[in-house]
Amino acid sequence: MKKRPFVLSALIFTISLILLGMTLSSGPARAQAGLEKGFTLRLTNPLRTPLPNQAIVIPVADIVKSVPDFNAQDFELLAGTKAVPFQVDDLTGDGQPDELAFVLTLPPGATALAVRYSPTGSRPNPFPVRTYARLAWETQNANIGWESNSAAYRFYWGQFEAFGKLDKTLIMNLFSAGYTYHNIQPWGMDILHVGDAAGLGGISLWEGENRLSTVNPAGKGENQYERKVVAYGPVRSIARVDISHIGPAKAQYTVTLLMSCFNDNTYSRQDIIVTSSAGGQVVFSPGIEKLKNETWSWDKAKGYLENWGEGAPGAGEVGLAAVFNPAECVGFAETPLDRFVKLAIPSGAKRTYWIFGGWHEGLTAPKPPQAAGWKSEVAETAARVLAPVKVEVAAR
Repeated sequence: MKKRPFVLSALIFTISLILLGMTLSSGPARAQAGLEKGFTLRLTNPLRTPLPNQAIVIPVADIVKSVPDFNAQDFELLAGTKAVPFQVDDLTGDGQPDELAFVLTLPPGATALAVRYSPTGSRPNPFPVRTYARLAWETQNANIGWESNSAAYRFYWGQFEAFGKLDKTLIMNLFSAGYTYHNIQPWGMDILHVGDAAGLGGISLWEGENRLSTVNPAGKGENQYERKVVAYGPVRSIARVDISHIGPAKAQYTVTLLMSCFNDNTYSRQDIIVTSSAGGQVVFSPGIEKLKNETWSWDKAKGYLENWGEGAPGAGEVGLAAVFNPAECVGFAETPLDRFVKLAIPSGAKRTYWIFGGWHEGLTAPKPPQAAGWKSEVAETAARVLAPVKVEVAAR
């Protein structure tokens, strides 16, 4: 009996050594076994300043052009000896990987990442989930929401809304039909009262000066919506909405939105495809709701539209912003409820813009004075997301 403490101690020590060995051999700083081939991804930041937490999205097809046997289901991404969390998503639902996404701080100039892969096989993604997306949580069956650990958004009846977070956490799994996120919660609250407005990015189409709204305020209207959660995981959440029966109009239109939140980022990347039966170019606008007691500005050259004012009851001051490609901008318009930057893109082509919200109480609080601080933050974010990061695949 007296030997049992020694035996137990030896057993604990042996188990500790085994666990330590497992940690050292399989930790994220070490290359995975069985990945016998490799190539280099070279990312070039063209700015003179770093790009913090830059979201990088690379079509898998672009990699396969240079590395034909690349297997997006069995690989790792390394910055030096450190594993970079990544996500590979099937955007179309055909079972094939479409895009590789990861978030990385890029210093000025070139950054080389090593990719090690096996042409066959698959393995689960080893990184913790830091984003989320979900369909309706309310009785009207109108919502779809997507979030990162830093921000959360929802689409309903064509309108967009932002949630303010107090801490880096995921919140949408808490929501139910009776959940009172219009009041302050331990994590934050719904910060925007939309009413009949576009909110933070509701889409309009234009035929000359005639505006076609894709919003059905309170569910009343002819626009039809199909909603789908595409993905969520370590790096990004993706929600898809297809809008049809837009009009009355001279042409027939459909709008497809792929909306993404990225880990450690507060914006939503909006990939949009507008298809017109007339072909040619189409003009669309993300609308930004006018706020009570607001200050606002837009800068066509720098590619942003922003305002700062009173948000939902109890939320205090909030900011709204849209960032766009200046080369696509063809004008500006406004109604009593909203402001619109007009963007011209080819019918059927995918293009990208960004929306994001600020809240004086939360993670997205700008530096004081808050209205000026928000404008400065929007301008900095625009410069960051619009930076033309060059991606090169160098096969070994």
